[in-house]
Parts: sequence; structure tokens; C-alpha cells
Amino acid sequence: MGQGITVTVTAETAEALEMSEANIKVTLHRTRRIMGSYEKNRVFDFSKRVVEVRDTLQRFLTRLAAGDVQGVKEMLAADVVLITDGGGEINALAEPVYGCEKVLRLLTKLYEAKRDVTSASLQNVNGEFPIKWSGKYIKKEEAVHKFVFTNKKQLVHVNGLTFDFLFDMAKELDKRKSLLLLRGGEKGNEPIVMNRGGRPYNAFLEGRVRKDSYCLIMHLSNMELKKPKHIDADEA
Repeated sequence: MGQGITVTVTAETAEALEMSEANIKVTLHRTRRIMGSYEKNRVFDFSKRVVEVRDTLQRFLTRLAAGDVQGVKEMLAADVVLITDGGGEINALAEPVYGCEKVLRLLTKLYEAKRDVTSASLQNVNGEFPIKWSGKYIKKEEAVHKFVFTNKKQLVHVNGLTFDFLFDMAKELDKRKSLLLLRGGEKGNEPIVMNRGGRPYNAFLEGRVRKDSYCLIMHLSNMELKKPKHIDADEA
């Protein structure tokens, strides 16, 4: 019933919808008017919208981290709802927090109490940009001596097409006996952030294949091991 579609009101239509022909005509007229307004105001340039949302979120987080209470308050709606997510690392609230004053009070107290250990990052996984295949490989033996892996996620297929795609990916990694570096962000050059406000991680993809089965595991690390600086005997 949107633009370009013609609907003819008949007695059969009215009977099927259990409405009078007059009511159907009024409803159809209202629908066409609403759809016309929707088409006129619809956002087609989603990339521009994505940038606007990211800029707004970044401005909000900057004000929050700086302790700018008034600045944060100006960005909150009166009926704002706060839903917390600990990302598996900290406890989250059991219930949402409602209202500008309560949300503002909670956020500012949390940031004040945890200022020295708190950082804020925008989520770049399951967001507007996909994880990028960087093309950079690292041998498994080298990776386990260079990075501390703190978490891992398994990638699974949802249909035959994705099975073939993931199987070939795992087969290539298994053949190389290497891990593949994964990156996030708009340009594909950033550590990935799994949750809103979560930690940035270096992600490495491991693939294993056995006959017609495969296993793809994404290993996450936020700590890199470095060899201690060599000290000559004379310096000691």
C-alpha cells in the first residue's frame, strides 16, 4: 500500500477484513499519507548516519570520562533507560535504571570510583563494520610465546553456504599451521571490541580440519609478552 501500488476497495475486501468499505478507504488514505512521509524522510545514506552515531557516542564517552556531569546530562533524554552489560568481566545490574537523574547519578559515581582503571571504547564487532581478514599470519609456536590469550570464541556455520566458506577458511589455516590476525573498525586496522565499553583485543583465528569436519576458533589477547632487555655483565 505504499507509493506506486494501487489498491482497489471492493465489497469482498471489506468482508474479508470485517470492515466497511468506507473505513477501508479512510485507512488506506491514512496509510498512503504515512508512507509518503516515510519515503520523504527516509535516510538512504547510512554511512553518514553511522558516522553521526559514532561521533555522538564518542562525545558522550569523552564527557563522562572527563567528569563533565552537566555535559553528560545535556545528552541524556528525560526518559533514558540504562541497561548494563558486564561483558563477562564484571557484574552487571539485574534491572534497568530509569530516568535521567538516576542514570546520571549512577554513571558519575561509577566513573569517579573506577577512574584509574576505567576506559571506554566503541564496539566494533557486530556493528556497522565487519571483522577484516588482515592477511597477516603468525605461526602457532610463535603466537603462544608472544601473546597471553584470555578468551576464545568458536565460529560456526548457519547453512550449507557458510559451511563451505568456513571449512575452506579452516583448511587454509590448518595447512599453514598459523593463526590469522583479525582487525576491526571502519578501516580494518583496529583491535576488536566485543562489547560496548569493553576492552580492545587482538584477535587471532585458528583453523583445524579433520576429514569433513572443521573447527574455527578466535583467540583473544589484550597482553603481549616481550623479552626482557639484555643486560651485559659490565652493566650489572
